[in-house]
Amino acid sequence: MATLATIACGGWAYGQDLPALPIGPPAPPLPPAAELGRRLFETDAQVRALSVVVIVTGPAAYLDAIAAWERELRFPVLWDDGSVQARADIARFVHAFQPARVVRYEPADAIALPDESGARIARLERAVFDATLEPGSVTSTQQWVDALRADDALGPGIIITDPAGAQWPGGVALAAGRRQILAFAPSPGRLSAALSPDQASALERLAREMAEGLELTWSGMGDHVDAITIALDCPSKIRTRDDPPDFLATTDVLGRTDTGVRWAYVGQLSGNEPRSTYLAMSSLFLRPKAAWVFDGYEPGEPWSAFDGTEAANALTDAGLVTTVFDEPRQGLEHWRAACVRAIDAGLLAVNTMGNGDFFRLRPGEGAPGDMPIFASPPMVYFVHSFSATRPGNLDTVGGRLLDHGAYAYAGSVQEPTLAGFVPTPLVMRRLMVGLPFAAAVRSDDGPAWKIATFGDPLATAIPPVRFAEDPLPLQGVVDLGEEIKTLVGERRFSEALACLSMLARNDDASRLAAALLRDQPRSFDAKVAREALLPLFLSGKPDDVLACFRRLSLRDQKEPVFLDALWHAGRLRLYADTTVTSMLSGHLREDQLGPDAIELAHALAHQNQPQAAVGLLQSARNKARNERDRRQLDREIERLLGGRP
Repeated sequence: MATLATIACGGWAYGQDLPALPIGPPAPPLPPAAELGRRLFETDAQVRALSVVVIVTGPAAYLDAIAAWERELRFPVLWDDGSVQARADIARFVHAFQPARVVRYEPADAIALPDESGARIARLERAVFDATLEPGSVTSTQQWVDALRADDALGPGIIITDPAGAQWPGGVALAAGRRQILAFAPSPGRLSAALSPDQASALERLAREMAEGLELTWSGMGDHVDAITIALDCPSKIRTRDDPPDFLATTDVLGRTDTGVRWAYVGQLSGNEPRSTYLAMSSLFLRPKAAWVFDGYEPGEPWSAFDGTEAANALTDAGLVTTVFDEPRQGLEHWRAACVRAIDAGLLAVNTMGNGDFFRLRPGEGAPGDMPIFASPPMVYFVHSFSATRPGNLDTVGGRLLDHGAYAYAGSVQEPTLAGFVPTPLVMRRLMVGLPFAAAVRSDDGPAWKIATFGDPLATAIPPVRFAEDPLPLQGVVDLGEEIKTLVGERRFSEALACLSMLARNDDASRLAAALLRDQPRSFDAKVAREALLPLFLSGKPDDVLACFRRLSLRDQKEPVFLDALWHAGRLRLYADTTVTSMLSGHLREDQLGPDAIELAHALAHQNQPQAAVGLLQSARNKARNERDRRQLDREIERLLGGRP
């Protein structure tokens, strides 16, 4: 890796100017993954970004905005559908990107996205063509590829997307931003389901045939095509055996020759249209400036190869502000204490043991709802068995991480054994010298295995984004900063809070929310509460989070991220304040009834309310959905009753 740092990055550290190319004899060939990293580094170093975030509300405006990009000049475009998740994603992205302006773009003359498949495909392709070449200069993918190859500017990947699916916006952005080829296929199934081997083979054939049809080489690393992005609804695992069930990761099976040799790194986008947009924009426009490392492993072999302190040192040496939890601060109490506020880090590395629905620390056992709420979009490397077994489900560790906004994530779809993971310090060093995420988290050789990679496979941690002063090439945009003044003056407080949140002005949003709670409580209705809760949490106002939660509609009180914020904030006074205990008792999370009820029972017992604790556990026991929760609750009830039935 030192060789890669010297050759590909010239000893570069975060925040420094890009290095000049060395003069001297030719460098020896790099390993394939390192060569890909060097290629991405050089390409990204030529790109400039405008310091503005454009927000759209639909496909027509989105495609218009993407088409306004240029090959080496672009700006982030995010999609607001009014949902809690979309607005939280925008706020998270804006906080990390720190633009000079955030604007809305809703052109009246935008051409609607056609319903007919062929016309829809043509519209998606046209946006990519116009974003990378002179608008109107090509009319087919072959012409586009030929024009880019003539300039030595064709990107290294293929994007497989479904024009009728939900991930095409992210696919289009990555195709335009990295000059990658768009291929089209129907979505084969839900993220948490399993592909058949035949379905996986069909996706593999599509990628190969697309490359061959365009006269591009693909069969080895270093060819024209070195990456595949699955931008459609697709299971993250492949069922290879029924009894007993056995699975491999879709993203580790695809991109291999018939003999099993890797020819491409593979990643997978998920979520709806706004979420897939967020995943792509985070990869294209963000680079981590801070890291959060939590090592739940004991010292000694074989765990020491994954040492969190060593991983943190590699990140610190590269210039990232790094927070590390390692022996003796590696228990659940340390994790939860850190998570009472949002984690503001662009890179997370975690070592734990457990299953899809729990993770063990030293000491303590956490549940998916204990995953942090993120202030910035993070890359996540999670060494843990089964974390991605059902990544579309919130009752899993991986599902919660993705829901909370991880834009690149590596986790296991089944038990991989510890040897199935690349040691955490090595992954961090690889990322810090420019290897793309999907390469950094994979072994250099070996057969297809059980580690899945989510997000853009070519996401990198360097070089830093460089900015240009050019004007925004869009007409009729509305500045959110100016819009707020009108909204507050017209007492449209929920809309004003939404704007403040999407501007990442969480402290201003918190002050407005606190003023309304104090001075105009009647104005603080359920709509206001919906827009205020996450800014209050992000600005570190736990008491106001609880007060805000009480004013949510019954429907919004079931919103998963609101419940997670409530629990994180409530822990500050859980043992000392009976009103907090009572409030949380009324809002147990259905996907983790057992862990929530047991945590509250401990607080009630601490408050000398043993009967209330037993009653809570028995009530949760009657509602528990799975056998593991029921067993845990039974053990806790028996313990509190002192062995009495």
